[in-house]
Amino acid sequence: MGARLASIRLSNNKPLDAIAALDASDAEKLPEDIGKRRRLLRAEALMRAKRYDEALKVVENDFSDKFDGMRSQIYWRAGRWFEAARTLALITGGFSAEKLKKPEAEILLRRSVALGLAGDSSGMDFLRDRFGKAMEHPIEPPLLKRWLVARKNQLPTLQHSLDKLRS
Repeated sequence: MGARLASIRLSNNKPLDAIAALDASDAEKLPEDIGKRRRLLRAEALMRAKRYDEALKVVENDFSDKFDGMRSQIYWRAGRWFEAARTLALITGGFSAEKLKKPEAEILLRRSVALGLAGDSSGMDFLRDRFGKAMEHPIEPPLLKRWLVARKNQLPTLQHSLDKLRS
């Protein structure tokens, strides 16, 4: 019940109320799947409340895809670009170098933006080399390709893509 209420409060942009709902309904022994869902909700609420270190603490011991995704969002919102790129590397590591699906292209774009903001040009070179063929048939037509071929002096011209990704 508390997780459901927390989810509603998060959808109403009330992260502190979501945390309170989770605290009020905390139980010692919960099934694993419910415990994971509650931890993800707590991490998201803490992240939205800009309590990034606390949010990271909640997800620190689980390395499943969902928790890696949450970790990358926390690093992203905190502006910790190197860590965001590193976490997104875990997620994108298994992507096909031949063809990307739309959700994969979006995650790859986030990784490349994080690398650019971290000033990691060798990381961007790696992405160009690894996913160049997939970019020939992009899902997110020119945006992913433009970003990956961009250099540091071109980053300001792609600021709109950052704004879109932050929301």
